[in-house]
Amino acid sequence: MGAIGPTAHAAWGLIGSGLGIAISILHVACIPLVLARRREPAETLAWLLGLLLLPALGVILFWIFGRGTVRRTARPRQRLLEDRRESAVPADLETVDPRSRPLARAAWQAAMAPLRAGNEVVVLVNAEEAYPAKLAAIAAAQSTIDVAYYVFRTDATGRHFRDAMIAAARRGVRVRLLLDAVGAEWFSGRFFRPLREAGAKVRYFLPISPIRAWTLNLRNHRKILAVDRRIGFTGGINIGDEYLGKSRLGLWRDVHVRIEGPAAADLATVFEDDWAYTVGSVPEAEASLPEPAGQSLVQILPSGPEDRGQGIYQIYFAALASARRTIDLTTPYFIPDRAIAVALMSAAMRGVRVRLLVPGRNNQRLVALAARSYFDELLDAGVEIFGYSPGMIHAKTVIIDESWASVGTANMDVRSFRLNFEVNGLIYGGPAVLRLAEIFEGDLAVSRRLDPEQFRRRSIWNRAAEGGARLLSPIL
Repeated sequence: MGAIGPTAHAAWGLIGSGLGIAISILHVACIPLVLARRREPAETLAWLLGLLLLPALGVILFWIFGRGTVRRTARPRQRLLEDRRESAVPADLETVDPRSRPLARAAWQAAMAPLRAGNEVVVLVNAEEAYPAKLAAIAAAQSTIDVAYYVFRTDATGRHFRDAMIAAARRGVRVRLLLDAVGAEWFSGRFFRPLREAGAKVRYFLPISPIRAWTLNLRNHRKILAVDRRIGFTGGINIGDEYLGKSRLGLWRDVHVRIEGPAAADLATVFEDDWAYTVGSVPEAEASLPEPAGQSLVQILPSGPEDRGQGIYQIYFAALASARRTIDLTTPYFIPDRAIAVALMSAAMRGVRVRLLVPGRNNQRLVALAARSYFDELLDAGVEIFGYSPGMIHAKTVIIDESWASVGTANMDVRSFRLNFEVNGLIYGGPAVLRLAEIFEGDLAVSRRLDPEQFRRRSIWNRAAEGGARLLSPIL
């Protein structure tokens, strides 16, 4: 191979100089972006140090992981929120238990989440109960089926749901499927081709591109099935064989809710919001609410990186702070920020029985290590921590004083609070809350309580691994 001539050397020199100048410009431009985010001082300092010490790598990492917002310019959730702000909190607020009334008002203020009366709420345990109920709703659909999932496998379970939607589309039902571009399996387009050919519409939320690499960190983690704006499902269960226990972790414990009534229309509105943003259209106007179907009071509370109010985060904090007797919390991924950790410790210290249920075996090793780094101070404050033994627990529930509950897609972690698009159902009293409390007690019966003294004796190497994982907590 011949030597590189002077001209080639000069060309490469110009390219190198150009890249250096570009990196310097981006480096300088990123600093005000970091400061403008107004995050916790420690997080801001970490990004600044990264940019100063590792200019090129720091710019790349900040571009992908540091931008925690997305603007929905194609649509307008803002218009929906402004329309709702013109009305007061529904009169149903007066029917809420006075102890939970501040939570209903806070959810309205944070995310304009209407409080709906007249709902039937059925708690569904595991995919064995959730899947048949969902497939039955799809089979009975008359006008619309709106489906959004973070994970939709192309396995046997995925085929069952795909084929059910194909049958609905062929009989004239409008079917729309929205998949997260990261959570969906690669090359799933071929799998969904028969669904498209049947007349359904399939889209991917925030596709990844080099120009918008920062969207890699902002994912649609919602699980929504809305049928005829009258029946809705949400919770922790995605579509896939592993949710039926067909994975290395065995049993997959999860919780979903089936909501029939006015609140189901709010789930459909959350889907419409995401769909309109994805396809670049104006969302359909909110239609009239369906007839009452039960006695439960429900609020559908969405949150995402475009919402300054961080509704789910605020409601979690308010619920923990308002508890008088009990806090029963189930989450697979526990990485709280300082405020949530202090709220849990403060509740335990003032005499509230606080019980935290996490997986005994977690499918996310780094998350499990980061979670354990918080256990020392929680145990010292009197929080009881349990590890679920039979398999992987993936439920995301909060139960306060057995009178209020949250069931949905949000984990008790920084990612769900700030980066993911999530949706939770808030339930005010009634049989559904009692059923969730009963399920929680059943899960504790097959879980192992963490012994504080034994936990404190773990090795320095374990502590170091936990501390290292905790450093990554903002992006886990």
